[in-house]
Parts: sequence; C-alpha cells; structure tokens
Amino acid sequence: MKIKKILILTTVVLFCLAARQDAVLRVKAIGKASPRIIQKSRARAAAYRAATIEAYKKMAAAAGFSQTYQSGNQKYIRVEAFITGARVVDKRYITDYEVEVTMEIPRAQLVQQVKKVKKSVYEKQISETQHEIKAVREQIQQLTLKLSELKKMLKELEVKANEES
Repeated sequence: MKIKKILILTTVVLFCLAARQDAVLRVKAIGKASPRIIQKSRARAAAYRAATIEAYKKMAAAAGFSQTYQSGNQKYIRVEAFITGARVVDKRYITDYEVEVTMEIPRAQLVQQVKKVKKSVYEKQISETQHEIKAVREQIQQLTLKLSELKKMLKELEVKANEES
C-alpha cells in the first residue's frame, strides 16, 4: 500500500513539474454515428458527441485515470474521471457519419483536477482504514473481556478443585 501511494505521489509530482501555465494537453479523437440514422444532421450530431466523449476518455487516460483489465482473452481500458475545462479547438467532418475532433485543456488546470481527485481518494482510504482500525479495536476489547471472564472461571475452578482435594 505504501509503495502504491509513493508511486502515485511521484506521478502527480512529475505531472505537476511538467505542467507549465502555457502548456496544454491536446488530443484528437474520431467519432462515428450509427449508419441507421437517416437524417444527416442527427448523424453529424451523434458523430460529434461520440468524438468529444472519446477525446475526454483520451484526456483522462493521459492524466492517469485509466485502468486496464482483462476479461477472457480481451483487454479493456476502463476510465473513471470527471474532467472539466476542456474545449474543442477543431472539428473536421470526414463524412456525414464520421467526425474528427481536437480538444485541449491547460495542463495546469488538469493537474489541479488530478490533485483534487487523488486527495479525495487518499482521504477515503484513510477514512476506511480508520473505520477498520476502530472495528479491530472493538474486537480486541471484546476478546479482552472474554479472556478476563475465562480467567475468572479458571480461578473459580481451581478454588473448587483445591477445596475438593
């Protein structure tokens, strides 16, 4: 657990050092609409939405919010993040059903969001650990009471055994 925290903190620090005020993270993504959509305007809107979602996924992955896992013999990338402040700087319609979007976000802004998320994750882990410690302490207290009861019963049995002999 300590090694994991150190690696995450190192990643955040390196990410912070790389983030200058004028630097931006820029990603390109392609979105495709279903060919079953008949109206071209709806198809373009669906393709644009798909492209922006894909661009946000790429940004989140670049910020370190992605996890790779395997199901059977297929690998999947899972992204859990909520990134704000990114903007579309370019969009290019390849066809009515396909669009390429370029999005960017200032790295400093992204670093602040990463730090905020990592801090909340650490605070949650600390809280969970504190609850676990409290539960273990209560169990120890209960076991101590049981032990003292058992010792008392043992003394009583020793007294009875001495009286009988």
